[in-house]
Amino acid sequence: MLPTPQPFHHTPQPLAYRSSRAPELPGAPPPSGTVDLYWLDLDQLDSQRLYPNLSSDERQRAARFVTAQLQHRFIAARGSLRRILAACLATPAAALRFSYGDKGKPALAEPAAKLEFNLSHSDGAALLAVATNHPLGIDLEPLRPHPEVAAIARRMFDSATADAILHAPQELQSERFLYHWTALEASAKLYGESLFSPPRSPLWHHHLTPQPGWIACLALEQPPQQLRWFVLSD
Repeated sequence: MLPTPQPFHHTPQPLAYRSSRAPELPGAPPPSGTVDLYWLDLDQLDSQRLYPNLSSDERQRAARFVTAQLQHRFIAARGSLRRILAACLATPAAALRFSYGDKGKPALAEPAAKLEFNLSHSDGAALLAVATNHPLGIDLEPLRPHPEVAAIARRMFDSATADAILHAPQELQSERFLYHWTALEASAKLYGESLFSPPRSPLWHHHLTPQPGWIACLALEQPPQQLRWFVLSD
């Protein structure tokens, strides 16, 4: 059983969490001012059971993956996304329809709802954020060494941020890089923009460690009143 995630140690303002384990999924959208976070262990989820949730185009995408592992993870991620949103809206998962922004950010098209969501996945894990009336972005990354930290930091961040990363002890550079990288990704996903779009400010960022060995960042325009934490275990 995964613990309630701990705020990342750089975060100056930890928030209180409420924890639950699926299948105790909410039967309604998150209350105003609340963001629900769902941890998905994709390799442990039953992709065969989740496959009927997918739309025809998602099934076609799944069939194009070249390995069984990648196909399984895609089905688990998209099937779980549909399962969770459907539970919030009391709607069959397969009936959900999505629209996509210019940069590919999905949004609910049917049923019409004020439910906002964003999904990030890496390797065999995914993190989903859901809110009502509050656009958001989420990014999840494994904490591991990145050999090109210097080149990417100089290209993607302002000089002060890049210096803060590269002047850290060698063993901390990848961690500090990912701290800023997840914030950059989450901010871009909040607005459905490119990583190279001019930054918008001020934004609210919350870094957390959803599981040992991982870092995530949640981006919103305003801080929420509460974060709720769920683990989708089956």
